[in-house]
Amino acid sequence: MLARDTIEPGFLGQIAESHPRRKKIYLVHDNAAHHKSDEVRDWLARHGHRFHLEHLPLYSPEFNATERIWHYMRIQATHKRKGKNNDKCGNP
Repeated sequence: MLARDTIEPGFLGQIAESHPRRKKIYLVHDNAAHHKSDEVRDWLARHGHRFHLEHLPLYSPEFNATERIWHYMRIQATHKRKGKNNDKCGNP
């Protein structure tokens, strides 16, 4: 979903409007607090009959694409890197 403090119900409305009316919409999300905010719950109570929510297990980075990207970026940024001035490290 979106990286905001809360998921705007307008975002869910955009998803609903962009899919055929007779089709069920499946949303898979992690258990971040903003995915379960009162705003989102209220919107789903009124308009969510087409939505099927699937929650990822509580800690499951292997299922979360964003976590895989962060892991890759961390490895690329912090592992097996030799700085330009490594030969000068510790030498005044």
